[in-house]
Amino acid sequence: MLPPRAIEIVEPTLASEAGHCAALFASLHAAAPALPVRLWIDRHAQVPRLQEQGVPLQRFFRRRWRKLQALWLYRRLLRSGAPILVPTATWFDLRALDLAARGPIPPRRAFLYFHKWRASARRAQALARLARRQPDLALFGTSQSTWWSTWPQPDRACRSWCRPPAIITAALTRARVPICGGCSAAIAPT
Repeated sequence: MLPPRAIEIVEPTLASEAGHCAALFASLHAAAPALPVRLWIDRHAQVPRLQEQGVPLQRFFRRRWRKLQALWLYRRLLRSGAPILVPTATWFDLRALDLAARGPIPPRRAFLYFHKWRASARRAQALARLARRQPDLALFGTSQSTWWSTWPQPDRACRSWCRPPAIITAALTRARVPICGGCSAAIAPT
């Protein structure tokens, strides 16, 4: 049996162990320590605890060029077949993945977690177009108000939002378990 493919976690702004970037990864790692991951971070990141834990780090991003680097990296990772998680996703990441894909992204390949979202009518229209091109993107948010009102396919997500590590861990391990305690939705193994 082949070992599971590492999950490529993209955190371009992770430069230290302070802040929400490091906290989100620490929560995910604590919830699923055996989950094989590779963490793509700022080139000059100071993260001694992650190094002590043996987390594979790819020191890749330079602040000035990180958006261009992210687009290039998404294209490379999508071609590799590995699952991609962007735990501090932005509108740019969503659009960059779409552009990098050159077609529909397969199911269970790209997971984006949004901790904030600026909703507008124009962005909702753009999101509806993107949803038609990329129906299998897995998008998550911190609360119903962050994300739910904007996404044009509400039947594809869970209405009773739970803590991010539980959502992401269930999705990435492809376990047949509920995504959250208040929901019957599950991710079936492939």
